[in-house]
Amino acid sequence: MRASVTKNQELSWAVIVVGQYVGQDARWTNQFGEKLHYEDMIRYELDASIDNAACGGTHRLFGLSWAYHLHLLRGGKKEGVWKEVAEKTAKYRDLAKKYQNPDGALSTEFFKGPGNAPDKELRINSTGHMLEWLALALSDDELNEPWVQEAANALALLVMDLEGSPVAGGTLYHATHGLLMYYARVYGRDWLGPNDPLIPLPAEMKSRKDS
Repeated sequence: MRASVTKNQELSWAVIVVGQYVGQDARWTNQFGEKLHYEDMIRYELDASIDNAACGGTHRLFGLSWAYHLHLLRGGKKEGVWKEVAEKTAKYRDLAKKYQNPDGALSTEFFKGPGNAPDKELRINSTGHMLEWLALALSDDELNEPWVQEAANALALLVMDLEGSPVAGGTLYHATHGLLMYYARVYGRDWLGPNDPLIPLPAEMKSRKDS
């Protein structure tokens, strides 16, 4: 009811919650009296800035990718607003790769340009957020490309380097979630137990380990 496409909000999590638990055909009137359809929120997020959004825009990209996968899982087609989601995913995937640092860590400037700040917590924050999105958005073949493997390896090493040191909860959460998603898709889920992450993947993207 609080979600609006006129109030300068970030709807990254709203598109996940409504899509997952209410449905992508949902129509409603919010508390502001605005009549909305689920795809109105997708259009809003698509047109909004990535670079100026929270955490380098990774939350916004994650929400769009989650919604896109749900759409395909439920028999939707790659047309209209959903075709644009796929195109935006490809654009920012390419930027993540373009600005990757020599050690495998992803840019501390996220998608804005090159960034190689020495602060390890900052590097965990940017690489963790970006890997989390990539582990959801990319296909099996893309996840097995060397540059993604190098990003996951760099992130794991950074986390181990700061073992025992205080790290912001959000930074560590997104890094850990990203590594769990990556592991589940690349190596399988057998050893994850209760840490097995929910990943709404259409059949064409499911891990070969799960098939």
